[in-house]
Amino acid sequence: ELNTQEEEEAEEEAAIEELNTQEEEETTSSSSGEEESEGATEGRVQNVQQVAQKTLRKPNAQITQKALRIPNTQTTQNDLPDFDVITTDSDTASSQYVSYACQFDNNWSAANHPVMYPGDSAQWSPHVLASHSDKYTMWSKGSMSSDGVEMVAEMGDTSILEAELDASDEVGCVAIGNGMFNSETQSQVFDNVVMGPAFHFMSTITMIVPSPDWYSGFYDVNFVNEAKGAWYEKVVISTYPWDAGTEDGDTYSTENSATEPQEFISRFGPSTVPSNGVFLNSDRNDVLPVAVWTCDLQVW
Repeated sequence: ELNTQEEEEAEEEAAIEELNTQEEEETTSSSSGEEESEGATEGRVQNVQQVAQKTLRKPNAQITQKALRIPNTQTTQNDLPDFDVITTDSDTASSQYVSYACQFDNNWSAANHPVMYPGDSAQWSPHVLASHSDKYTMWSKGSMSSDGVEMVAEMGDTSILEAELDASDEVGCVAIGNGMFNSETQSQVFDNVVMGPAFHFMSTITMIVPSPDWYSGFYDVNFVNEAKGAWYEKVVISTYPWDAGTEDGDTYSTENSATEPQEFISRFGPSTVPSNGVFLNSDRNDVLPVAVWTCDLQVW
């Protein structure tokens, strides 16, 4: 019996040893498979990283800086009005075609803007007025100047802007004024600007001369009281000096270097004027409007 028991115990130990051997082999095989899987995974990760690095490669630094450039905090004042608008209602339905007789009145003077005012050299370039839809914008705060706006702001040349306006199906009517010296003329009346159901908006621009790239005007003003569905009888807009962001300079001069990279369009205000205080009033605490545009409804 004892021999039989010993034999049985020996057989059990042999069986247990065989099971342990199998488990070790399985563990080794599994571990080898995991290492192979990890190696393959690492290879795939490296490939993905290479593809991602190629796909997300940073574009030219200058282009990125121009396209994504954050405006200088001194040139973005959300509390500054872009312009002041006063309207008078009419009963003329906005479904009608109408025109507006617009007048420009100068307000840029030694009395209102005494700091470095250029005296007899002060003048306005030919004015550009355009009616358009809400899908077109001539210029706006925080945007980049187009080539046409840049040429008006730097040179007083309207030709490129006129071509841009002519090329857009969203523009209705364009009126071009004449240059005027402040010492000689204080106001100007333009050709009527035609507006219609598809062209409720008006924008204007004129260069402050002499200057690096400064101008005045208004943009995207709706001449329709949408709540009433009627054209305004009168629209009076007081406008301020603006910087086109295309040329350096902080005085009334035209010989300046280009701004690199180009900056966003910004309005001059009490805290955004150059350090010399150009455009400030006599108390040096405000920037007064430099012009007033008055447009009266003409019913056909």
